[in-house]
Amino acid sequence: MNNIVRSLALAIGLIANLASAFADPVTPPGSRISLTPPKGFGVATTFTGFLNQANGASIMLVEFPPVAFKQISSGLNAEAVAKHGMRLLSRETIDGLPYEQVTIRAEQRLNGQQFDKWMMTINGLDVVGMVTVTVPKPAPAQLSDAVIRAALESVRINATSAGDPIAALPFSIEPTARFKYRKPLAGRGMLLKETPPPPEGQLDDIGFIVSLAADTTVASADQKSFGEQQFQNSKAITDKTILSSKPITTPTASGFEFLAEGKQSSGRPLRYLIVALYPAGRPFMLMGVAPAERFDEALPEFRAMVESFKSKM
Repeated sequence: MNNIVRSLALAIGLIANLASAFADPVTPPGSRISLTPPKGFGVATTFTGFLNQANGASIMLVEFPPVAFKQISSGLNAEAVAKHGMRLLSRETIDGLPYEQVTIRAEQRLNGQQFDKWMMTINGLDVVGMVTVTVPKPAPAQLSDAVIRAALESVRINATSAGDPIAALPFSIEPTARFKYRKPLAGRGMLLKETPPPPEGQLDDIGFIVSLAADTTVASADQKSFGEQQFQNSKAITDKTILSSKPITTPTASGFEFLAEGKQSSGRPLRYLIVALYPAGRPFMLMGVAPAERFDEALPEFRAMVESFKSKM
């Protein structure tokens, strides 16, 4: 009898493992990237990907134009990741993927906690996908290297997005006619430009970015300094100066407006409208950027889009 019970238990275990191995992949709303997430992960609501709240782990999915693969993969080196506060550990080989891919392992310390990161960049036919897995160290047994590698092996790029990626964002905004290029960013932000990014369009035309800046609320007393820090901490802008600041109230939120100036990587002077809005305490950053000589032309449109902002959270 005991042998029968042990055999039955073994069969049940094998069936459970097979069911897990062949579970249907999941595509988050607005994304073309699907995968079979490890047990304990659900679809995230504040970014494109999956979240394991109990263990503080996440899987973020980001899509780039197809020309980006060479640039991104060549930048996955120790010096480049160090600029983002990470230490490169190794390059990993992820088997079973029908795409050219580059995967690195790194570690990063945030708020006193050490994290293990897997960053896999995939060269799809008409899109480049990046899958970033973040797991706190030491990793729990259910998030072992083998479990994460199996999830990465399941990644596939679909022909179309799972719904409208802009509609899936945690906010809405009404772009003015100037901004014909509209690109969602990781399910929590949107880039608006007069033209697409290079090589199809211009680098330094007028642009506008909206993003959810953090997953936690910001206390009222800290909201002004939080908005300032988001601008001052940007590594893409040099010679940064905040020229003025004032409280602001829109039809759906309140926060602070900053006028600022700085330079892009080429050294060209730029001017900025930065608005930090806090609906229900959640921090959203809205930033209009234009060459210095075109800023006054664009400012009324920047402010009109700020007025149209609505949080969906």
